[in-house]
Amino acid sequence: MKTIEHFKQLKASLGLSVIPDLALSNLKVISSPKLLNLEEVKQQFDLFDPDSGWVLYRDSLRTEMVDFSRHDIIEGEWSKPGHSLRIRLVSPNQYHLTQCAEQPGEAHAYQDIKICLQPISGRKVATYRVWWHSDSKGPRQSRWEPFYQQFIGFDLGE
Repeated sequence: MKTIEHFKQLKASLGLSVIPDLALSNLKVISSPKLLNLEEVKQQFDLFDPDSGWVLYRDSLRTEMVDFSRHDIIEGEWSKPGHSLRIRLVSPNQYHLTQCAEQPGEAHAYQDIKICLQPISGRKVATYRVWWHSDSKGPRQSRWEPFYQQFIGFDLGE
């Protein structure tokens, strides 16, 4: 029996709503092999061409596209259908960049989660996709555990 089917049977038999509904798919995560400066991040951002996202500056959180003329970017996440881009400041003018893309397959599973935002953000609800994986061997064999959180976007019906 596939582990996802076992997971669903366990949820049904326990009658617990705390066990999430999972959908099968596959996530490819690509981390930049080296840290990037802000100009290199901007180049990757322009190539990515996102539809929506958020950026955290030293003094504010914005739910709009990033202003690369500012040099106080701490982190940000952006998305377009099936893809997302994440940056994190790790030292002065050095960023870690991660891109991910959903792909056909059944190696992983996901659950979409709606997060209510504070009114100061300018948006009401953000959607994140929590990705799960199951080890095929070892002490954690057949256990579905979260391994990645992907920004999907803001709800359009706000």
